[in-house]
Amino acid sequence: MAVLWIVAALSAALAVTVYLISLRLHPRVPCRACEGSGRTRDRIWRRATGTCPKCGGAGRKPRAGIRVLDRARARQMLPGKDAHKKADKRST
Repeated sequence: MAVLWIVAALSAALAVTVYLISLRLHPRVPCRACEGSGRTRDRIWRRATGTCPKCGGAGRKPRAGIRVLDRARARQMLPGKDAHKKADKRST
C-alpha cells in the first residue's frame, strides 16, 4: 500500500515538473478571439478588419499557468490599455 502512495506522489511530482518546463518553453498560446492572426473582423461590416483588442495585435496571450505563477512576466506579455487602437493608428 505504501508503494502505491510513493508511486502516486512521484507521478504527481513528475507531472508538475513537466508542466513547469512546458510553461518555461511555451509561455504563450494563440489568442482565441483572433485565432492567432492578431486581426479581428467587424461584426456588421464583414470586410472591415482591425487589431484584436484581446491580444493587442500580437496574436498570442500568456498561458493561465504563467498568469498564476509569474504575474510580473504575464503583465509584460499583455498589451497595454488600448494597445489595439494605437496599433490601428500605426498601420494607416
